[in-house]
Amino acid sequence: MTSFETSFRLLRPICVAVTQNRDVDSVNLLHETIRPKQHQYGDTNTPSIADEAIRQLFEYIAFPLRLLLKELGHRYGCIYSPLTAK
Repeated sequence: MTSFETSFRLLRPICVAVTQNRDVDSVNLLHETIRPKQHQYGDTNTPSIADEAIRQLFEYIAFPLRLLLKELGHRYGCIYSPLTAK
């Protein structure tokens, strides 16, 4: 299995949870999953997502966050401006 496939399998349920739950816990889990890990010596059990896989999956990761921002913008009268990858 490629790094992309492994990363997608790890991220898919988390992105679905952010879309469905729209709560801070789901967003925090997504954040913890994609941010670089500080590995301790010998720690091989912590899953890690390669930077390249994150770049390839950017739109997939950003989609539930965009939905959440749009919903919060409507709820609180804020201006919503879509995030764009550059």
